[in-house]
Amino acid sequence: MLEHASRVFAESTLPNQYATLVCGRALPDGKVEISNAAHPFPLLVNDDGIQPFEISNLPIGMFGSEDFSVSEISLGPGHSLVIYSDGVPEAMDASGEEYGVERLKNQIGRQRQCSPSGMLAACWEDVTRFRSSAPKTDDLTLFVLGRAA
Repeated sequence: MLEHASRVFAESTLPNQYATLVCGRALPDGKVEISNAAHPFPLLVNDDGIQPFEISNLPIGMFGSEDFSVSEISLGPGHSLVIYSDGVPEAMDASGEEYGVERLKNQIGRQRQCSPSGMLAACWEDVTRFRSSAPKTDDLTLFVLGRAA
């Protein structure tokens, strides 16, 4: 799917345009097949804490002929996978300070026992409060996939 998308994107945009994304397929047994096209590393939230799931490929549309690897992780009961756009850690407050990945990880850590929707709401509220009245400079996208306990 990503190889097709990359080819179509490369054929229909300017040579210097590309896109980053994460896509995956969650299976009922907790397995998640995931491919990352140069997007920020998803964060795996499990009993061991919060770790980046360090997988990546080239962005889609770079050359139109890339191969994209697919990795698999397993979410145990109560575990989550947090996917976010680069606009989240790069969000700035009025003084120009960036929100940062560490602040996102700390917020996720405080919400580890919440449902995926509760974790998402708390993270979104924290980013919004941090930005306050500062203008939005990029998209802000957060997604939490969780496995029921």
